[in-house]
Amino acid sequence: MKKFIIGIGEALWDKFIKEHLLIRKPGGAPANFVYHTTQLGIEGFVVSAVGDDDLGRELQEFLDKKGVRYIMHISNNKTGEVEATPLANGDNEYKIFKNVAYDDIPYTDALDKLVPYIGAICFGTLAQRENGTSSQTIRRLLESVDDESTLKIYDINIRPTCDISNLESTTEEDARVEREKLMAIYTTSLQLANILKINQTELPILAECLGIKGEHKQICEALIERFKLNIVIYTLGEEGSIVYYKEAGSQELQESYCRVDIDDIISELNITKDENCDTVGAGDSFTAAFVAGIIKGLDIKDAHYKASRLAAYVCTRQGAMPQLHKSILF
Repeated sequence: MKKFIIGIGEALWDKFIKEHLLIRKPGGAPANFVYHTTQLGIEGFVVSAVGDDDLGRELQEFLDKKGVRYIMHISNNKTGEVEATPLANGDNEYKIFKNVAYDDIPYTDALDKLVPYIGAICFGTLAQRENGTSSQTIRRLLESVDDESTLKIYDINIRPTCDISNLESTTEEDARVEREKLMAIYTTSLQLANILKINQTELPILAECLGIKGEHKQICEALIERFKLNIVIYTLGEEGSIVYYKEAGSQELQESYCRVDIDDIISELNITKDENCDTVGAGDSFTAAFVAGIIKGLDIKDAHYKASRLAAYVCTRQGAMPQLHKSILF
């Protein structure tokens, strides 16, 4: 039986600016993913890089205290940071910096030794944005794990610095080069994945890039067909999420819709919201719970429900890595 899950990509500090207060919490989608799967009893490793600086050392100390294992390269670049400002609609506006440690993740002997035992890999776009060292490492790892039973989750996470619809280039030529680079990253990642997770903002961006037209269901089905995906997880924020998939041996598209109300979770668990609660990391917790559910043998609909509950709970907490309530664990 495959033993480990891997979250590879950015490990960083989320800085929240809320009512003129600056709050700093550990984050990064792959690190969030492994943190939550660890709480759910699935062994895993964060594969990333931090700088030889105080923020890098503090991040490693935090993961140590939380019992999260990692393969962490010490880079000459500084440790990554993201500024997240909550918006009125419940989303966040992100300011993301370039030339940081997670742009410099090497493929190491320690990582290579884990390959035969990997049951799932979660990766995204942000750490691949430079199409350099980190991107090469992520692709090499995905290509090394050729067992069809291994889950390869592309949590696309289109953010500033890797958003093809909002390029920062100053000239037409620079924009063309940047667009081609991001298109290659998106399509190569889809080709290497068997599960795609994407939200209602990201789906039309990806569809336009690929020339796919139609409503969200048609787009998701086209993505499944074109890239031979097993599952597309389409998230809708407060409106819940839809999982699209096809049963083995069937060409008929199946769908599972689920919405868990945050107020229902608060009432059920008899808890109160953190004063500075936010939605940062909720999507990563959803991915972690869904993957953990599949690995533990749940069917897609049950895994979907468990993931929705866990993500709703995380929305009542501050930061991307809260301690989970015992009633949310499974």
